[in-house]
Amino acid sequence: GVGVLGVNRVDGWEKKRLDECGMLVSGSTPSTSTRSFWNGEIVWVTPNDLSKLNTPYLHNSERRITEKGLRGCSAHLLPAGSLVVSSRAPIGYVAIAEVPFCTNQGCKALAPGSAFYPEFVYYNVLFNIDTVKRLGEGTTFAEISKAALSRVELSFPTAMAEQTRIAEILSTVDRAIEQTEALIAKQQRIKTGLIEDLLTRGIDEQGNLRSEENHRFKDSPLGRIPVEWQINGLFDLVSIAEGQKDPREEPYCDWPLVAPDCVESGTGRLLRLATAREQQAISGKYEFAPGNVLYSKIRPHLRKAVLVDFAGLCSADMYPMRPTSKSVSGFIFLTILSKRFSRYAESVSVRSGFPKINRSELGGFLAAAPLVPEQERISAISDELAIASDIEMRNLSKLRSLKTALMQDLLTGRVRVTPLLNDTEVMGE
Repeated sequence: GVGVLGVNRVDGWEKKRLDECGMLVSGSTPSTSTRSFWNGEIVWVTPNDLSKLNTPYLHNSERRITEKGLRGCSAHLLPAGSLVVSSRAPIGYVAIAEVPFCTNQGCKALAPGSAFYPEFVYYNVLFNIDTVKRLGEGTTFAEISKAALSRVELSFPTAMAEQTRIAEILSTVDRAIEQTEALIAKQQRIKTGLIEDLLTRGIDEQGNLRSEENHRFKDSPLGRIPVEWQINGLFDLVSIAEGQKDPREEPYCDWPLVAPDCVESGTGRLLRLATAREQQAISGKYEFAPGNVLYSKIRPHLRKAVLVDFAGLCSADMYPMRPTSKSVSGFIFLTILSKRFSRYAESVSVRSGFPKINRSELGGFLAAAPLVPEQERISAISDELAIASDIEMRNLSKLRSLKTALMQDLLTGRVRVTPLLNDTEVMGE
């Protein structure tokens, strides 16, 4: 058997093989050439369905089968409250079904017995998922057999109340994680829409978005723009560093280095600095200063740009853009991350050989830009949105760390919820 807790025994807990926790079954696929087997009412789960979940619960599947399809293959119909685990391509997705379901052969399913609380089994399997993944055998791709999965040992409190309480604590954290992820996605949608508006209509001195009803607009090569704005070639707004530096020479050898791989695509987030090994491999580098926008000129990284607040070197795969007297860093950053610039960069960098956007193509981009004070107002709004987003990202990171720590404590019996149960009983009397 595969042990998970070593030799430590926990009072009131016992080890169980997975096949002792309920009915464990493999899946199957009805013949795809028999039309009467498909497009029915029965949820038929595949690893692909599990990969798309962002909650522990499964309600539906991309494809469904008919009663006839179920009878025409060796799949089993399992009740709601059963667990489903992907056993290949890839191994290790886990969910609790809230509806009756069956699966294809890429999944195994477990209908827990009456002594096991489904959510507790879910978190327990999730906690031991590395053990499960190590069971993957097979030459073409890793796969877990039903026999191997049966032998996985998990530790359970014998008291149903303790299982339930642990699952409730963990699912509360999971709900908070889901809500925070939804909030971040909503903020991102609002931000994307607002930035596009700010880059085409701008904001007046009273802080209002301009509109054709209340402000004067004019025709331009880029469509209607506010009368105060000008059409500029990108090089009216930025200059690009000339001359590469040798990173081995003083003073550059200790400078932070940024390469395209360090930047998150489309968000402008700097994820990390280049490692020493990456630094050795990168030959040419350009110097950048605080307030520069670093832009990756190579496909497929044309959505990577970052506004830096420190000095350093960037790989020759990036352009360090310095604002001219006609522009401010924040406005340049938003322009470079805009949909219109991305479309332009994609269209001019379609070449055989080594596709990238070169300097003359970069200079050919036309940008509509207001005067500097308005650019500063637009940048300030973008900064506020970014701060709000960063706060939620930090919250999400804390919640994920909390979940990991709680699973470590509660699913090993290291920290007991028994005192909480006693309190609840007293309160209930």
